[in-house]
Amino acid sequence: MAFTLATVAPQQEKHLRGRDPWRSIPTGADVVRTAAGFEFVTYDSCVALLRHTGLGTGLRELFESVGVTDEVMIRNAETSVNGAEGPDHMRLRAAIGSFLTPSRMEGLRSEVRVMIEDLLDQAGTAGDFDIVDGVLRHIPARFFAILLGVPLSDSDFITYVSDSVVKVFSMDPATRDEVEAAQREADDWVERIVADGREDADNLIGHLLRQRRAGSLTLDEVHNAISIMLAASTETTQGLMVHIVAAFADHPDQWDLVRADPSLVPGAVIEVARWNPASIPTFRVALEDVDIDGIRIPQGAHAFAVVMAANRDPKVFEAADAFDVTRKAPRQPLNWSVGRHFCMGRMAAVMECEELIRAMSSRWGRIERVPLTAVGEPEFFAELGPLRVRVTPA
Repeated sequence: MAFTLATVAPQQEKHLRGRDPWRSIPTGADVVRTAAGFEFVTYDSCVALLRHTGLGTGLRELFESVGVTDEVMIRNAETSVNGAEGPDHMRLRAAIGSFLTPSRMEGLRSEVRVMIEDLLDQAGTAGDFDIVDGVLRHIPARFFAILLGVPLSDSDFITYVSDSVVKVFSMDPATRDEVEAAQREADDWVERIVADGREDADNLIGHLLRQRRAGSLTLDEVHNAISIMLAASTETTQGLMVHIVAAFADHPDQWDLVRADPSLVPGAVIEVARWNPASIPTFRVALEDVDIDGIRIPQGAHAFAVVMAANRDPKVFEAADAFDVTRKAPRQPLNWSVGRHFCMGRMAAVMECEELIRAMSSRWGRIERVPLTAVGEPEFFAELGPLRVRVTPA
């Protein structure tokens, strides 16, 4: 069945990417043509877009959109596992992904739980506190430091790089200086830690060095793999964690359900991800003239999978606007994409979030938001903080 293309008034375009996109999506539309490009809004149309091999991730276009002119920086992104296509993409993905296995993630679960418990102990329960600054911002960065085998003291730098470089997705020229500076610092840091790495080490650096010895990667590709993972290492996972805490603070009935039945924890993570995704629309660029079930996209045109809209598609998710930790969803949320560029870090992000919920539920009977005097619009969809909470011990 062909997808339907529609347009909206210019003043309505920003609402397509907002928290209630279906109020602005024309009835029956699968794709909306806007000034930005082709916005795929239904679940099935987003899947078709993300699986289509005629569209690439457009990292060159993203860097150029913010004004980056450093050809080496652009080329590194373009040839990374997130930018490459065809045989090179499959080779890079196999070399990197063979480290991020389910068994390895499970093997790290207890270490992650101890880390989270320590952070929660340090935050305490007296009065109210900013859970983002005290706890959440540290978890993904420390986990990435563990994967690399670098000191946990490097975690603040990891957070800084991820928070800064990811702003390239804003396509806002005002972010150019921050993006360029952070990427250069990241490249220098990666070169140092790889030079200090050992091939026999049981960490990501050691694994990639062994892949180099086996002929699967060049040294530049080892550097590039760590650099691109560093840029993606914390921002979206931290955002999802913030959304988890906020969702349970705003829905105490759902918190009671999870505390009473720990088997609901894995589904609760996925439900928060669906209901309030910590992700921006997924960007694609047409590598050639393409036709996606009747939607003709010319070479070079921009397309977006609007994850918030897809995750609340009423044709796929019953009572899509409701937050329900007992939901038996027929499809997975699209936060981590689908197809050949499916996020390799998904298992790690979900495991970290599961352990966060388990740690909080074992010690807190209630989580309440403390109103902030001023709250700015979040970057993208992720509310990265602050989030002040008051908790009641279990």
